[in-house]
Order: sequence, then structure tokens, then C-alpha cells
Amino acid sequence: MSTARNFGKAVERNIARRIGGRRIGILGAEDVATERFSIECKGRSVLPAWFQGAMEQAEKNARPGTVPVVVWHRKGESYDDAIVALRLRDFEELMGETK
Repeated sequence: MSTARNFGKAVERNIARRIGGRRIGILGAEDVATERFSIECKGRSVLPAWFQGAMEQAEKNARPGTVPVVVWHRKGESYDDAIVALRLRDFEELMGETK
């Protein structure tokens, strides 16, 4: 089995454990399942600088006590299809509030 595939499986296991989910991880299905969320995990050695920069900007500009979130919207697409990202620690905290 390839090193990249092992890395991907480790990411899935770690995320599942941290959020109290179940690793599914089979082709054609979600990677991690919880009662409310169907999660696709992506592990990379390096994240794109623009991606990392957007989160850093959100964190820098966040008011105390708020959760920094980045929303990416593609020109010409419905805003319903925009992508939302936040740090795992913030997601874990929000999940705890929904349990």
C-alpha cells in the first residue's frame, strides 16, 4: 500500500476519533460519518498559500469570542454552493454544542 494512501487513512482515523465519528473510508462513500455530518477528509503535505492565508486573515480579524470562518464563492455559481471552512478545534467545539 502506498505511503500516500496510508497517510490518508491515518487522517481519516484521527479525524473520526477526534470528533466521535466513524471512519467509513471506502471508495464511493464518505470518509467519516457522524449523526449530522458526512465528512470527506483530505490530507496534504502542503496547503496552498492562498488557502492558509485566508484562514489566517479570518483569525486575525475575528472579534474575541467568535469563530473565524472562511467562505469561498465561485463567480457565477449560486451562493448556496459556496464552501465554508473553519479550524478543526472550532468544529469540535461546535459539534459539542450540538450533541
